[in-house]
Amino acid sequence: MHAWNTISRTSDDKVTLAIQLLETVSRDESIPILEFMRKRGGGTFHDILLSLKINAQDLERQLKQLIAAGALKTKKKTTATYYTLNQGRLSTISQVAGRLNELRLEGVKKS
Repeated sequence: MHAWNTISRTSDDKVTLAIQLLETVSRDESIPILEFMRKRGGGTFHDILLSLKINAQDLERQLKQLIAAGALKTKKKTTATYYTLNQGRLSTISQVAGRLNELRLEGVKKS
């Protein structure tokens, strides 16, 4: 663990990326998609669209953002792309969120 005064550029970039990932998966419009995936284990664009009854363009944009964040994975099926949760990445995101919350609660300790 780095002390706050020894954070390198690389670790600073990782923190920035982690914050972006957390922001993406915690958006109000991301939650129903992630919940759908959790309950059903995955689905096609059409499955998600019919279940959530949202605009197709909004869903496409949101899916792209969740894939870029690493929260979702895609599998090519014979006729359509199948979306699933990326459990490993979500676990990492959860751990980062938990640690950030601990830091928030503890406050930044000065040396």
